[in-house]
Amino acid sequence: MLEPLNEGGAERGADDLRTSILKEIGASTYTCLVCTDYITPSSKVWSCDHCHRAFDLDCIKDWALRGSSTQDDKSWRCPSCNRSHSKIPKLYTCWCGKSINPTLNVLEPHSCGNTCGSPLKTCIHECSLQCHPGPHMERCTALGPVLKCRCGRHSKQLPCVLTPYDRGWSCDEVCNDILPCGIHRCKQKCHSGLCGECEEEISVRCYCGKASETIVCHERLPIKSEENGVAWIGNFECNDPCGEFFDCGVHKCEQNCHPVNKDSHKCPNSPLNLIYCPCGKTKIDSLLDSPRKSCLDPIPTCESVCGKRLPCGHKCYWNCHDGPCSPCYRTVDAECRCGFTSFSIACALITQGYTPTCTFKCNAKFNCKRHYCTRVCCEFRQVAFDRSKLIKKHLRKNIITSAIAESVEFEDVHTCQKECNQLLSCGKHRCKATCHPGSCSPCLESSSDDLVCNCGRTVVPAPVRCGTTLPICPFQCARQTTCGHRPEPHHCHEDDVSCPKCTMLVTKRCQCEKQNLVTNVMCYQDRVSCFRLCGKKLPCGEHECKKVCHKPGDCQKKCTEKCLKTRKCGHKCQQTCHFGKLCNEALPCQEHVTVTCNCGRRKQPLLCYTVANMIKESKSSHNAEVNGSSIDDESFTPHIACDEMCEKERRNRLLFDALGLNPARAKDTEVMLRMRTVESIYTPFTLNIYAKQAAWCKGIEEIFSQLLAHTMESSFRSLSNSEIKQSHHFRPMREVQRRFVHELAESWGLFSEAHDPEPHRSVFVKLVKSSKIPDIKLQEAHEIYQKYKALEKKKSLERVSRQEEKEKHASDSPEHIYFNGIIIKDVFFGVTVETIDASFFNIWNQTENESRKFPLVKNGRVEFICENMYVFYGDSCLEEEKPALEKQIEKLRPLFDKRVKDSNLALKCILAKVNIEEGTVVEMMDESNHRDEEATGKAQIHDNLVDVATETIDDVKVEAVTVPSEWW
Repeated sequence: MLEPLNEGGAERGADDLRTSILKEIGASTYTCLVCTDYITPSSKVWSCDHCHRAFDLDCIKDWALRGSSTQDDKSWRCPSCNRSHSKIPKLYTCWCGKSINPTLNVLEPHSCGNTCGSPLKTCIHECSLQCHPGPHMERCTALGPVLKCRCGRHSKQLPCVLTPYDRGWSCDEVCNDILPCGIHRCKQKCHSGLCGECEEEISVRCYCGKASETIVCHERLPIKSEENGVAWIGNFECNDPCGEFFDCGVHKCEQNCHPVNKDSHKCPNSPLNLIYCPCGKTKIDSLLDSPRKSCLDPIPTCESVCGKRLPCGHKCYWNCHDGPCSPCYRTVDAECRCGFTSFSIACALITQGYTPTCTFKCNAKFNCKRHYCTRVCCEFRQVAFDRSKLIKKHLRKNIITSAIAESVEFEDVHTCQKECNQLLSCGKHRCKATCHPGSCSPCLESSSDDLVCNCGRTVVPAPVRCGTTLPICPFQCARQTTCGHRPEPHHCHEDDVSCPKCTMLVTKRCQCEKQNLVTNVMCYQDRVSCFRLCGKKLPCGEHECKKVCHKPGDCQKKCTEKCLKTRKCGHKCQQTCHFGKLCNEALPCQEHVTVTCNCGRRKQPLLCYTVANMIKESKSSHNAEVNGSSIDDESFTPHIACDEMCEKERRNRLLFDALGLNPARAKDTEVMLRMRTVESIYTPFTLNIYAKQAAWCKGIEEIFSQLLAHTMESSFRSLSNSEIKQSHHFRPMREVQRRFVHELAESWGLFSEAHDPEPHRSVFVKLVKSSKIPDIKLQEAHEIYQKYKALEKKKSLERVSRQEEKEKHASDSPEHIYFNGIIIKDVFFGVTVETIDASFFNIWNQTENESRKFPLVKNGRVEFICENMYVFYGDSCLEEEKPALEKQIEKLRPLFDKRVKDSNLALKCILAKVNIEEGTVVEMMDESNHRDEEATGKAQIHDNLVDVATETIDDVKVEAVTVPSEWW
């Protein structure tokens, strides 16, 4: 039967889409979704074959390349319909794809004008429209092919849209073909395929001939039976057992209804029929002394394994036996119902359909997404797990939406049967439906009373749905305030919402006992404070309450101030206030006392109680030594022993007095000697940082002093390592600060290392056996350093004056030594002539003549003199050019000197006179002439180092460290 024609709604929609695309592109108003620019008739376009959206070719190509780079299968998705594509657009074609780079068509943009010809999905024909955008034609207008009816007797041709391609058509004539039974004919009307089985009902006899029944023709299984000369065709098996005697006349046939013939009732235990033992491996005659004579004789068994194939597939492992085999008890591995655990069980149990169970809970989410399955060994656990994994994957790739994920069907065991019981949107009632995913349905309860606001001017008429709230009432709230002031401006509201607090400014008394008047206090404030200290005497009677204005009786319950009474040692007691009790003198005093040597040069900080113990012990033994410290018997004042440097200073003073040297010269010499000691302890960087950040540097030095003080205490009191503070970890600091800590730790003999990456890099210091307090502290070393710099500056000025005077005398002299070379002295080990020559080349030699600074230095080269000395000189020049050459050589020397020091090649460079013809050094300049410049350069280098080091920490505000742990 033919189907009615479609109403044509889809066809009209497709026509509208094609027309709108062409119209918008022709008017240059069609938008590309990638670049959001308009597509014109002259643009190169590409169209999606699913949503038919057109894009600019360059835009969609770039989109596809970017999208395919993130996918494993190199696919990309359409910006409009999100459909996956595997081919990247490269060519500009017409809508049907037949023409590449079609000519400009103003009437039909991007169309080649030919017939579309694309295969239609609904029939065997092609689209007959002109090359077009959008979907192809829905209804074919051509004639369909000539179709035969289902039985193939008649033919017919119809229009394509009416042709039943899938079902075909029927001529309504009876088939009348012979059925498979070969007896009856098919009574169906015209149909396709085979006629099927014969359903005619016939009366037939069973195999044993005892019963007759009416059955369907195709269910009969004909087998011939014959008994006592009577033959018949049996077609089914009846329910009666056979019960006939075998030919032995002793045993009966125990089978159900079966075909009967001359051999069907022979006794199976007869000696003629039974030749082998029950397992079938040994003949019975070989097992008996005499042959069996009747079927009643016992059947012997052999010693072989039975080996018969059991229903489970294994073989019977018992010895040869009569009767059926016993069940298989071999162990096999079987998974539980949920597949989580495997068990070893008897094979017979598996054959009987037994499935083991584990103790693992399912824990799969029900369809409500709230509850979990608690069944033990749930057979659907893996199904739920795979489903959840697939849904998450599709949601992650935007293949499905959340609504689709919630509508997925679950198996019955994972369908939640509990009551939802969630609070509905009304906030009063709970959901009574079965537990479900997503939000609950709105509350269906309602009230027959109107919903009226407090002022009565905003009303929601009945019926009022449960959960409905009043809209915002636009009128001012009319409720009276408790304070009597005007109400704050606000809208009318429900009774369960409080009015805003009164913000009127008033004068109130504070809450403390002083009852001071506080102005400009908001009316709603109950607790008013005057923000003054209480000042009331605490129970100790010595200290005052430090709490700010508070309620009467809320003063401090316990005094937390320090005692600060003077102890026997002269220091203040640092314990918490202990009113009514004497200071505990048994507690060691933690203040530091500076102990010096006899000459006063060395200074060592010790804890007060350590010094007290030393004095106490000295009184009992007037000549005791503790850790290298000697005790004066008269005053019992502890001293530390003088060292070798003290002895040297004493000898120098005696020598100056004995020789009667100038006191000023002796003082300068002492400064130089002490500066040598400073240089052996501290680096110039450490001293320069101290000059810029003295307070911060003293804090670091104080921390090191405390570590060493604990060490000396431990040596006196014989404390264990666990009772001594042996290390300190500074907080994170900048690179310049860390360098200072490292270099100062080296001066104190402490181990230091940096921890953690930037910007949290910090320094860790630790005591070692060689740790000691330097002989000169930073402050004293800085003072010596300043004196040394002043002395060097004074000497430099004196040298400059002597040099000027010497040059003046030299200009008056008829003979003058012109220097034409530079000596490189104290060359480091491993430095070659080629290395120095390459380092100097770019200093004196310039490729451009107009920029050459040393034109008289020609063909400069470096020659070897001795093991650690080289000479630089050039070609000889005219006699009148020698003074100018000397000036150029003098300008070159500081440049050479800086280069060898920066490159770690040598220590110094001095001027020299070289006999170029003989290749010998005639004379070298006195090194004292260079010291002025070296001292000036050294001072400049130190100043530059200070500037570079401190420009990064000048902005760090560091105060004097009184309690190091607070700052660090």
